[in-house]
Amino acid sequence: MSWCCAPLAMEFTAIDYTIFTLLLVLSLAIGLFYALSGGRQRTVQEFLLANRSMGFLPVALSLLATFQSAVAILGVPAEIYRFGTEYWFLGCSYFLGLLIPAHVFIPVFYRLQITSTYEYLELRFNKTVRIFGTVTFIFQMVSRRPAPPGCPGGSWMWGRGEGAQGGCSAAVPAGHLHGGGALRAGTGPQCR
Repeated sequence: MSWCCAPLAMEFTAIDYTIFTLLLVLSLAIGLFYALSGGRQRTVQEFLLANRSMGFLPVALSLLATFQSAVAILGVPAEIYRFGTEYWFLGCSYFLGLLIPAHVFIPVFYRLQITSTYEYLELRFNKTVRIFGTVTFIFQMVSRRPAPPGCPGGSWMWGRGEGAQGGCSAAVPAGHLHGGGALRAGTGPQCR
């Protein structure tokens, strides 16, 4: 019997509840401290841009944290192990794709002292175009099924398939990087 086909009893224990509660209390304490301490961040420039006084290292680390996720950290190595190194082309395209905004758009936004593309749309055209762009973005984000990094082929499917050993519950990509072949839970070689 393969490890994936064995039933898993996933329950929170007292230690899990303690750690989860401490995490929430710590997050609440940090938020309350900065909300009640007064002082800084009274304007949008101070809140979003730190009054343009941050060095390159905190900005770079913030961007790195924004682009990373737990799914990417776990999913990308699994994708490369399972399907090969073609996934690295996606990583290479990030470098090329980030050079254009860094050298074309960001300098324009910096000179105009704006913080978003939507502000630029309003400045360049009018408020109607800004609202239309915002609504279009929201519709696009809400209407598509989320595909986390590490699942480059599309949507995730939670399912229970029946393998030779009974069942295998897993979240697997419905399509993958190599031609969109459909993978289904419980049908992989690990469940046979």
